[in-house]
Amino acid sequence: MRVACTLLLVAAMAPGNEESDFPRVPLRNVELVDNEGIRTRLVGFYRVSGEDLFRGFLGAGDIQVPYERIVEVRVKPAEPGGRMRALITLRSGNVVDATFDEREGEQLLSGYAAFGRVTVFFRDIRQLRILGHTAREDLPDFGPPAEGMDVRLTDRDGMTTELIGFRRSVGEDVIPGTRGSASISIPLRIVKRLDITGDAASPGLRAVATLRDGASLEFRLPTHVEETAYRGEAEFGTYRIRLGKVRSLVVHRETPVLREFEPLDAVDGEAGAGEQPER
Repeated sequence: MRVACTLLLVAAMAPGNEESDFPRVPLRNVELVDNEGIRTRLVGFYRVSGEDLFRGFLGAGDIQVPYERIVEVRVKPAEPGGRMRALITLRSGNVVDATFDEREGEQLLSGYAAFGRVTVFFRDIRQLRILGHTAREDLPDFGPPAEGMDVRLTDRDGMTTELIGFRRSVGEDVIPGTRGSASISIPLRIVKRLDITGDAASPGLRAVATLRDGASLEFRLPTHVEETAYRGEAEFGTYRIRLGKVRSLVVHRETPVLREFEPLDAVDGEAGAGEQPER
């Protein structure tokens, strides 16, 4: 789903890590609306850098408002050349009519939705309702990291290949993208199917992920995300591909550790490794 000195501490308590001591930093359950109107409920929500407070201005003065005193923030777009406005409702019910500049606007906040991690710039929030503190049982259970997934991948040329140990080449084993104004990271192990299509009306590719719980999630792959590299092992050897070159991805199961290659067409009788389907 973390102040400057706590990035590693919070990473240790990510869903699926049972070795963490909970809690280590202030984590909250929130409802967030971004500047495209996308409403998302998040748990384990925190400010990524800096102290756990809002920094801004009240008239000619500087202010710092601890998030512990806040129940809601409404952000108003800036006038041309001006500061953005934040209406901060305190636990007392009083409202602070503050402004903030680009330094606060560039601060990142992050948390977990049922489909994975969500990260958003403060400037792109339009409403943030704080619903309470996060308990361990609130965190989604994505399970322990896998050694890769057994998949059937069809690329944009129509070539279908069966792979084992399929995973992201570098970094967390997730599918990154954007949803509304937020960046998202979907753990590959909770994906059942991924379909990617072009959309000339908008920048970046359109993606639909069907999750193992049956939920469907639409998001986009900006140009830089299209270049994210993945790899796996086919019957013929190592296979690498950029995310933007994938047409569809069907996930069969986690790859058992140290398993020798077994053709996956035996699983459900469909296309085998490197087979060119009819068009």
